[in-house]
Amino acid sequence: MTALLFSLTLFLYWAVVGVAVIAIFPPRLRILQGILISPAVGIATVILPVFYLSRAGLPVKDFAGWLLPALGSLALVVLFVRKPILPWKHLRWFGLLLLGAWLLSGWPMLNYGFDWVSFANSDMANYSLGAQRFLNHGYFDLPDISNLLAGRDYSAAFWFMYVAAGVRAGSELMLAAVWGLIGLNAHQIFMPVIMALHLSLVCGGAALAAGPIRSAKAPLIAAGLIAISPLTTLGTLY
Repeated sequence: MTALLFSLTLFLYWAVVGVAVIAIFPPRLRILQGILISPAVGIATVILPVFYLSRAGLPVKDFAGWLLPALGSLALVVLFVRKPILPWKHLRWFGLLLLGAWLLSGWPMLNYGFDWVSFANSDMANYSLGAQRFLNHGYFDLPDISNLLAGRDYSAAFWFMYVAAGVRAGSELMLAAVWGLIGLNAHQIFMPVIMALHLSLVCGGAALAAGPIRSAKAPLIAAGLIAISPLTTLGTLY
């Protein structure tokens, strides 16, 4: 149950941060559309300072414990001051649908909690090792070759991917930030984070459907179709 609550809390955290950003910089979106896109906006808002602080040379473990709570607290202050309109009548149905989407794909978390690793494929291992590197080192820190060759720190090898090859690192940085905040290892928080991202994807798809059509039924149907999509749910589990 703890893993379930953590996953939902992380999703709500991104949503609150996103709503606050939209309240400050209102885009040309309908109210419901803005609410639905808020988790994606929150993810982007959180990852940007993590990215820049890491590139400044700080290990994520040195700032995640204060940065994420500070962003959440600032978002709550913004919501208290700006008091954005929230269409609760429509949102309650989306809330029920999101809960159903979570249970459809994430029900093993009820049995295994933070021990659920799903397929545990090589991608999961690579993301976790990348997160470990960012957790303990600044973005551009050179690897300790002796530790790498001796097998004491395999995460150091990811310097060649992120720095030398310039591969995108947002997912790994987000995983490292959550790791640095709550202290559980990457393999323990991986699936709860993935499920929170899955719910954000469902909301993002619904937000796209809410654009051209004024009825609240269209985004609700879109969210439902994404939630039960076999390929989408397989992508989440895989």
